[in-house]
Amino acid sequence: ALLLKDGVSIDATGATIEAFKNNGTHGGFVSFQSCENSHVTGGTWIGDKALHSPLPTGEFCFAFFFTASINCSIKNAIIKNSRGDGIDIEPDHSYSGNWGSVDGVVTGNVVTENYGDGITIFRSSGLTVVGNIVSRNGERGISFRGDVSDTVVSSNVVKYAGLRAAANSDT
Repeated sequence: ALLLKDGVSIDATGATIEAFKNNGTHGGFVSFQSCENSHVTGGTWIGDKALHSPLPTGEFCFAFFFTASINCSIKNAIIKNSRGDGIDIEPDHSYSGNWGSVDGVVTGNVVTENYGDGITIFRSSGLTVVGNIVSRNGERGISFRGDVSDTVVSSNVVKYAGLRAAANSDT
């Protein structure tokens, strides 16, 4: 993944970014890891899910990963075909009482056809998750895990979540 530093902004409006085939257990596009004031706007981000048969195992094949970041955002992007979650927001891997991302913004995105959750929010606060279309993901549309506080989640469209759960989950 592209590991963002503090204060980095990427404007991918109009671009299509496609992943290479990754046989490892970890990978993704962009990681907001312990950074502040970094942002991604636009772009169509296509993961490597369709390049595998069968899929390799591995939880951390996300598209966008926010971990212990402050005031970071992803806006107006199309995120699809990740082998894991589309957008994953969580604390750093020590999980020792720390919070995940704080004051982040996830808005105006289309998050679709990912193997895991569309958007996962784990032990974070002060987030704004507004105006996203989350559809056809393998697990949950938008999931909350652990403590989530002072977070606004509104005006999102979630449909066809849990497609891997049952034969009739399409309805």
